[in-house]
Amino acid sequence: PVDADQQELEETLRQLDNTTKELRQSAHRLMPDMLLEGGLAEAVFYFCKNLSTGSGLRINFQQYGNIPRMQPEFEIALYRIVQELVQNIIKHADATKGLIQFNCREGMLYITVEDNGKGFDIKTNGREGMGLKSIRTRLRALNGIMDISSHRQSGTAVNLEFDIRSVIIPEKENYAY
Repeated sequence: PVDADQQELEETLRQLDNTTKELRQSAHRLMPDMLLEGGLAEAVFYFCKNLSTGSGLRINFQQYGNIPRMQPEFEIALYRIVQELVQNIIKHADATKGLIQFNCREGMLYITVEDNGKGFDIKTNGREGMGLKSIRTRLRALNGIMDISSHRQSGTAVNLEFDIRSVIIPEKENYAY
């Protein structure tokens, strides 16, 4: 029985790796065109929609306020942060539902990514995976703030905050990469 359990675990991990690779490939294919044409909020909306069809995880996207167009590098970095947070949900949370929420008001962009998964201990003696390290590096570059709250068996919420006043592209200017 132990060998069968081990084989089943290895097969599940292989499937998870394949799903993760497919998700990354899909996201990379979608990202540039969606960001270029519709902006960050639309690109994340389609990312969530396509993710929901390809995995057991269903992610709802909500937007409050108008999300202005921002400098391309800034939008790409934010998109990558959201992608990485979703990857963490898929890899670690055992969640069935997630929420990505954008709220823009008075030059501030607030992004919340949460799930109904198993949660984790935030105080893990400073040990972070590559995903969180990558997110923290991007946050520093964007002068963003991150707050993580997680509770065993009730999920995780990541709240991000960015002052976007200096990266907004005025609507009358052409937006081109």
